[in-house]
Amino acid sequence: MLHQGVDKYIGFETAYELKIGDIPRGFDYYAMGHLHLRRMDEFDGGKLAYPGSTEIWRVDELGDYEENGKGFYILDTKRFDVQKFDLKCIRPHFSDAVAKEGDMGRIQKAIANKRRPVLHLEVAAKAVDYADVYQKLVDEFRERVLYLDLKRKPLEEEKEAFEGKGVSVRELLEEAMRSGDRTDEEIGFAYELFTVLSEKKIEKAVEVAEEFYKASGGREERRHHPVVHEEKDGYETEEVSKLKESGHSTGQSSLEVFK
Repeated sequence: MLHQGVDKYIGFETAYELKIGDIPRGFDYYAMGHLHLRRMDEFDGGKLAYPGSTEIWRVDELGDYEENGKGFYILDTKRFDVQKFDLKCIRPHFSDAVAKEGDMGRIQKAIANKRRPVLHLEVAAKAVDYADVYQKLVDEFRERVLYLDLKRKPLEEEKEAFEGKGVSVRELLEEAMRSGDRTDEEIGFAYELFTVLSEKKIEKAVEVAEEFYKASGGREERRHHPVVHEEKDGYETEEVSKLKESGHSTGQSSLEVFK
């Protein structure tokens, strides 16, 4: 009995713990764990079995589930016969792509008569529009699904724009912040803070943030920026290591958990 990933059954060259030749020989049955996919194989005259996970954990497991199901094996230790049992109560998963609003109607129909599924959607949207599209999808499917997994797919024109050209972080930052009606001073501050943080100059980042907020003045302004908190008569930096920006991730998975 082993809970190990074996190179023959793992799709990634460096992700295994054992090579097939490392497994001891001369056994009738090898009860294996770790691999989420279902596999039954012959090994040195015996049977080598990965029953797989009893639930779908990632979207890339959908294909194997549709082909091999989810469940377990029961072994008769007298005859060494193996019976395969499939579970019928697997949490439903649905995967699709969204490129326009009309696609939402198709997805609604696809999940209408199912138990609340885990919904995986690849969203074709511009970086600057993604925050709005994301919120629309969350509002639409919040009560219809158990879990919503969203991933942005860059548009072709975005890919073409980057081919053979250098990427200006300042231009990307400015484009995203302009869509939120930010001022030139705020954009300049955000870029300066990004620059010093990217160089891991934490103390300098604190100094930059404090100088900016002192210069901007006004308690109302400070309340709009979670990077500071009020402490008696002054303002003290609480966190400058995280910049919360919306709309310009180029491939990051966005997850929303629902009841």
